[in-house]
Amino acid sequence: MSLRKHLPRHRPRLVCKRSPEEQAGLISGNIILAFGTNSIAGIDELHRLLSADVANRPIPLIVLRGIERRYLSIVPLSKEN
Repeated sequence: MSLRKHLPRHRPRLVCKRSPEEQAGLISGNIILAFGTNSIAGIDELHRLLSADVANRPIPLIVLRGIERRYLSIVPLSKEN
């Protein structure tokens, strides 16, 4: 039984060069488990958390890469950036 099948999380499909995702160390296929202190159940939840309140400051990010849990830090940009 694969753990990945049972994880309703968000997976970035494409990580653009020089993006906040790339700078944080995310790679395509990572499964985002948590953003800040919030567990992520899906893309809608992640979008809801990406607000002006978190822009331009480091936010802890937990991802699953293969079978390994990784602890990263991401700096989301404001809409103006």
